[in-house]
Amino acid sequence: MIASPGDVAQARRIIRDVVDEWNAVNAEDREIILMPLGWETHASPQMGDRPQGIINGQLLKDTDLLIAFFGLGSVARRESLQAARSKRSKNTWRLGSRR
Repeated sequence: MIASPGDVAQARRIIRDVVDEWNAVNAEDREIILMPLGWETHASPQMGDRPQGIINGQLLKDTDLLIAFFGLGSVARRESLQAARSKRSKNTWRLGSRR
């Protein structure tokens, strides 16, 4: 899963391109295909929770690898992103340990 805020769309496209290139070079020999899941392409609208909670519920449960990155905004935005990153890390750890 590619985890990032909406203000870094170009960087998400670059990550998708890199994942596609890795698949082209490595997938057959390693018998592994990486699927670049992202909120903008793989999450669907839903009500009943915060937007981030909905995305986490839809995408994180099947995620084996998480690529997270954040843009550099204001101090308040960075503090908010640090809290979100901490929550994502904890959720990913919990989900990974259930298997």
